[in-house]
Amino acid sequence: MSDNYLRLIPVAPDYVPSPEQIDHALEALADISGASAWRMAVLPETQFVDPGSNLESITCPWCDARQNLEWWTEAMDRASHTGFQDLHVEMPCCGQRVSLNDLGYVWPAGFARFLIESRNPDADISAEALALASAALGMGLRKIWAHY
Repeated sequence: MSDNYLRLIPVAPDYVPSPEQIDHALEALADISGASAWRMAVLPETQFVDPGSNLESITCPWCDARQNLEWWTEAMDRASHTGFQDLHVEMPCCGQRVSLNDLGYVWPAGFARFLIESRNPDADISAEALALASAALGMGLRKIWAHY
């Protein structure tokens, strides 16, 4: 049987909210979102938070060119050697320097040291609930739907 995960990560990859901020965000999500079981995790280092089998393509944020999966895998491997502390790469399509976190992932993905997730939620999170959780955490959030 497969599972779907709704994951919320800070837009800044190295951001870790305080315990109080986490509690407030979890309260806001429990009260509003309809997803019954949320859990949070503070990761020991920055990690790639992927969409699983939902990943369809990766594009350049500057010129919108679709990226070769082999190039992206090599860029990820190089970034992993720094524990994903340096996410900057030069795009092979246009030469612009960008963060791996800012690539156009279809479906959304990103890097994080903190995440909140719900396994097999009944519904998507509303824009209102996402905004309340972002405000409680003191940082904008990126929504990632993962399927495994």
